[in-house]
Amino acid sequence: MIEEAISALEFDRNMILFNPNTGENLTLDYVEACNPMNYKLYIADGIAIEALKKQLPLECNKSSCPRCGIYTPPSHVYCSHCGQRILRLEDKVLR
Repeated sequence: MIEEAISALEFDRNMILFNPNTGENLTLDYVEACNPMNYKLYIADGIAIEALKKQLPLECNKSSCPRCGIYTPPSHVYCSHCGQRILRLEDKVLR
């Protein structure tokens, strides 16, 4: 489900940079100048994609976050520094 949402947001970002009338790819600077609402949507999509990617668990067999490397206690499901969801390998074995 999260992967589908990420895919839809990435598609939306790609369509913002595409002109269907001419078939050309636009630059982000051009979109910002000509269509500020689409520019803001492009930025918001990027933020949403990053937040959703953090919800996908990364497997970890040590006590540091696989994304940022900061120590994360074994009892934590999310890294307190970057918010990455962590799936401990020992938890996976127990399930």
